[in-house]
Amino acid sequence: MGLTGKASYAGNTDPGNCGFHYAWSENTGWINFLPSSAEGAVISATGISGYAWGENIGWINLSPAGAGVSNDGIGNLSGYAWGENIGWINFAPVGAGVRIDRTTGVFSGQAWGENIGWINFGSDGQNTFGLKTSWVNPPVTIIKPGDCNGDGKVSIAEVQSAINMFLGLNIPLNCVDIDKGRSVSISEVQKTINSFLGL
Repeated sequence: MGLTGKASYAGNTDPGNCGFHYAWSENTGWINFLPSSAEGAVISATGISGYAWGENIGWINLSPAGAGVSNDGIGNLSGYAWGENIGWINFAPVGAGVRIDRTTGVFSGQAWGENIGWINFGSDGQNTFGLKTSWVNPPVTIIKPGDCNGDGKVSIAEVQSAINMFLGLNIPLNCVDIDKGRSVSISEVQKTINSFLGL
């Protein structure tokens, strides 16, 4: 089987410029991840860098030396941010945590600051707010050997085409010529047949 979609993408918060760059803390108020006076948060497949701003708490460094907020590549955040006025913020506290939906870029969950309490990354039911990023990590797509039209299944016509490629009657296509050897082997035809049979 071949794999596609492994590239990592990075992006800033609020890609649609719709105001989705806030988290909320009951004890400190709004935290802005795209403040006008700084770069803001930059999200990647490995972590979050940059700064967030809280009117009542000051700057929060999302990637301080020796710590930082990590992304496991599929949107589960962990690690610590640092606020000079508030201390450490844990993005994966026991029983909670912050997550990015890898298809929509929308944040959810809660982080914990020992000195400020919970920070909510999604609507609390009373106020509509949130944090969104253009970083998305597309799901890995499994390509079935012999699926030359990309519809997710192998038809009998695609099996026949694979046999014709093996016999030299058709030009070898990468969907069957898995090893990219410029010819189709009997084992590659067998993989196409197995895909057709659902094996």
